[in-house]
Amino acid sequence: MRASPPFPRRAQGMTPAWAQGAYLVSVLHALKYPANSVNGVLLGCFDKDGTVQVQRALPLLHSHLALAPM
Repeated sequence: MRASPPFPRRAQGMTPAWAQGAYLVSVLHALKYPANSVNGVLLGCFDKDGTVQVQRALPLLHSHLALAPM
């Protein structure tokens, strides 16, 4: 018997559903540091139909290094 994956498979082109607070945190941090990249973590879950629900955004770093050419 084959074990099921811990999360549903994501369909091509599916967009996650964002909670308003998570979206605002992401956008406001990007606006506060326009010359830097904002790196962070998105927390959420999968619905029964496989939709990704982003419930919280945690910004971790505001750095110009991620935008520098390699």
